[in-house]
Parts: sequence; structure tokens; C-alpha cells
Amino acid sequence: MHVFRPSHLVVAIATIGARALSARSPISSRPRAGATSLALGALLLTRSEMPASVGVASAGIGGLSLVLAARATHRHRVLVGRQRDLERARRIDAAVAPMIDAQDGGRAGMMLSVRY
Repeated sequence: MHVFRPSHLVVAIATIGARALSARSPISSRPRAGATSLALGALLLTRSEMPASVGVASAGIGGLSLVLAARATHRHRVLVGRQRDLERARRIDAAVAPMIDAQDGGRAGMMLSVRY
């Protein structure tokens, strides 16, 4: 039978925090800061000399920061994806037509018209 210990939670959260620290964020370092605060809060929960409320508050704020940063990153990616799709869907029409100048010796040429 496996016994759950608070140190297991700290190891799991520290692993998540380390992965978040090593990941590159396209927007900012907010997800890494949230993961770090979450891991440090969980670490404080294992310390007997610190009040448990300090660790809980730090872990809670870190978790909230991590969730909000992940949400903002996701929304940013969705908006950028929509903008890319709109740019790809933009239609560009081009027309080529011959031109003949009846004056000045009857010169000929081409006319290019582009609409976007």
C-alpha cells in the first residue's frame, strides 16, 4: 500500500515548476514566475518553522498566476491564428490587358491591374 506524504506533493510541484522554468514563453515570463511561486509555496508547506498559511498563500497565488498566464497565452495564440487565417483568405485579383497606342506611331504594350 502506498502512503501519501506531503513531500510527494512538493516533488511533483517542483517538477512542474522546473519544466515551466525551462520552457520558453512567447509572451513573457509570467508562467514561469507562477510555477516558481507555486513550487516555493509547496516547499514552505513542508517547513515546520513556517506557518502553513504562508505556504498556502504563496502556492495559491502562484497557481492563480500560472492559470491566468496560461489563459492569456492561449488567447494570444488563438487571436494570432485567426489573424493569419484572415491574411491567407484575403483575395488578390490581377488582370493583364493589352494596350495599343494609336497615336505616336502605334506603340503596343501591356497593362497590369492588381486589386487587393
